[in-house]
Amino acid sequence: AISMDTPPNAPNLIARGYCAHLEPLIKAEKEDIKARFTKGDLESFTDDKGDHYFLPYSTGPMGLIYNAKAFQDAGLDPNRPPQTWEELLDYSKKLTKGDRYGIGLFGKGDNSSVWRLWYWWMSNGGNVLTPDGKRSAINSPEFIEAVDFWADLYRKHKVAPPSVPTNSFGENNQLLAQGVVAMVESGVWQFGVTRKMTPGSKGQLRPAPMPTRKVKVAAGGGTDSLCITKSSTHLKESWELLKFLSDEQSGVTVWKIHGKFPANVRAMQRPELKSDPLVA
Repeated sequence: AISMDTPPNAPNLIARGYCAHLEPLIKAEKEDIKARFTKGDLESFTDDKGDHYFLPYSTGPMGLIYNAKAFQDAGLDPNRPPQTWEELLDYSKKLTKGDRYGIGLFGKGDNSSVWRLWYWWMSNGGNVLTPDGKRSAINSPEFIEAVDFWADLYRKHKVAPPSVPTNSFGENNQLLAQGVVAMVESGVWQFGVTRKMTPGSKGQLRPAPMPTRKVKVAAGGGTDSLCITKSSTHLKESWELLKFLSDEQSGVTVWKIHGKFPANVRAMQRPELKSDPLVA
């Protein structure tokens, strides 16, 4: 077991020296292990020298997940999701009626909530640090405007549930599955999660890019990866397991069970994935 006083993410685990150095193992392979993955996925789990300590196995791009039936019921075109922040607010108002709300927000303040806010201030041209990286920029007009817009969806316009301050991943999963909210900022895994909770919702959810403000940015996402603890007495066996879990067939299995895209690029080209509308 590993005990930490900070979140156990990859940079912290690497910096604390908990993960075994994978470079010698990677270089000893006949197969080009790094070719299994995109450059972005690989670079998310390196130290400041660019050395690797993790192998990714799944990735989950994010965007706006919306209920097409709720759009139809509100007189909105389900084939045209909101393109701008102004349209997002307009759609949310039209989708809000009684105990139904336009959008679910992550306001709990946990890790799942905080990194979803990145999209908002980045889309508005804001940043956490000044260009020289020496001072905080969270008091810039762009940053403040973005956070205010996000918060006003709940506190001013009332198009998000009253429970926003206590809502995170699990809570918004329930609200979307129950039809209480029509839109959430989420990822590809949301489809599988919602179908398991409400089997009758199959085909109702659709994905779209997050609406644009001043800057067109990706909404983020998450890549799952595995490392070997530095204290492991079974380095060889652990390495074989990492290779197995990140190979092509395992990537397809992850998609079928977990609902997240495989990190293995060859797995993404398999017919069973390419035939899925989410992948295509």
